[in-house]
Amino acid sequence: MKEYPGSMIALDEDAVVRLMSVLPTGKTHAVTMAQLQRRMGLRPQRTAETARAIVKYAIERHHQLICTGARGVWAPTSVDEVHAYIDSLQSRMAGIQRRRDALTEALTIRAGVLADRANGGA
Repeated sequence: MKEYPGSMIALDEDAVVRLMSVLPTGKTHAVTMAQLQRRMGLRPQRTAETARAIVKYAIERHHQLICTGARGVWAPTSVDEVHAYIDSLQSRMAGIQRRRDALTEALTIRAGVLADRANGGA
């Protein structure tokens, strides 16, 4: 059992069972993290960090099929739905990598600007 920091909720099988019992099935029935918090009876949090931690734990440690996205969080209803979600994760990773590469390049080009700012320059 692992307790989530700042929470009275333990990251354990009971938390996963509770999550899976209230998680809607199908992307069209997705709920927001705030809605998921309420369904699980969790203390309301602006960023829903406890609910997010339980979802992450359920996926990574208990091999639960859970999807998240702009519509919210849901249990997929088909293999195709899981594959579509995996594809979206891959696309997001590629976008993050492009931004990382662009920022690294910008830092190389503009490192002197930051040094000037740090020394009180423009």
